[in-house]
This record gives sequence, C-alpha cells and structure tokens, in this order.
Amino acid sequence: MAESGTGNVFHARNLDFLNSEVMRNITYEGWFYKNGKLLYRTTMFAGLNGVMTGERPNGFSISLNSRNPSYRKDPLVFALNLGSYIFNAPQVTRVIRETFELCSDYECAFPRIRDTRMMAYAYLTIAGSKPY
Repeated sequence: MAESGTGNVFHARNLDFLNSEVMRNITYEGWFYKNGKLLYRTTMFAGLNGVMTGERPNGFSISLNSRNPSYRKDPLVFALNLGSYIFNAPQVTRVIRETFELCSDYECAFPRIRDTRMMAYAYLTIAGSKPY
C-alpha cells in the first residue's frame, strides 16, 4: 500500500503464491452492486469467490498482502490451519468479502478485520477514505 502526496491510497498485489503465471491469466476486476448501487470493487481470480484486494468507494480499502506459507515447511502450522477449518474459522478471503458487504466505512471495517479469528495467518492492509 502507498499513499500519494494528495492522500490517494494505492494497493498492489504481488502475486506471491504458487502458479502465479496461471493466476495472472485469470485475474479480473469485479464490481459488486446492491439495489443498483456500487457496493465495492475488487481484483478477483476466476473460479474463486473470496476477495483479496478491494475498495468500497468513499469508505475503505483492504488488501491481503504477502503471506508466509510456512505450512509448506512446518507441519504444525498446517495442523493449526486444519484445526481452524474443522472448528469453522472463516477463510481470510471470506472475511474480507463479508466486510465489504457489511461495512460502509473504516470505523466499521477495521475492528471487524482486527477482531475476527480467521482460518490462517495473513497480513492485511486496510485504509480509510481520508488522507493520512
């Protein structure tokens, strides 16, 4: 995430996951509406319904950033993630999507993201609509 001198916030995806060559080819911008009004925009991947990066106009923006895929090296981390799944902790991308659907501003979105126990460890960046 970066902020311009005029206060505009920019999020960027670094495609830090496996199969990035394939993922680049199935990336698109999704626009979600409710009652004819734009609710939020997001960068999506065909076949996936979770949200990794998006923005709610005049509200807030969120991006799921670099992750440490330690489950590939540490079986304990994989077991903890599996346990979270068994006990119905939501996927990170589902929490982000639901936050865009339920919250209209940063004051709602930030504590929701901060306080929700999710299935896996993740680094999330969230910004409001006002400079700084």
